[in-house]
Amino acid sequence: MSKYRNHLPQMDGYFFLTDGGLEKALVFRDGIELPHFAAFVLMETKERRADAELFWPIDRHRASGWSGLILETPTCRTNTDWARRIGY
Repeated sequence: MSKYRNHLPQMDGYFFLTDGGLEKALVFRDGIELPHFAAFVLMETKERRADAELFWPIDRHRASGWSGLILETPTCRTNTDWARRIGY
């Protein structure tokens, strides 16, 4: 059984940082083209590195020890309908 299935650590009243807006940061800040805002396509390219670079400042802040960190994944457009539009 999953360690946190019945009780997530963020439910204990501690601070947790969360990220959001992965696709918007990649498109508008970094100038990376994403078909239909689908960031999962970067997993096949050298631009995949841009994904990780988004989290370095957040992780350094979290490393100070006062908070947890919850990251999103580049999968919000990873489904049959969007995949067809993109050509998968």
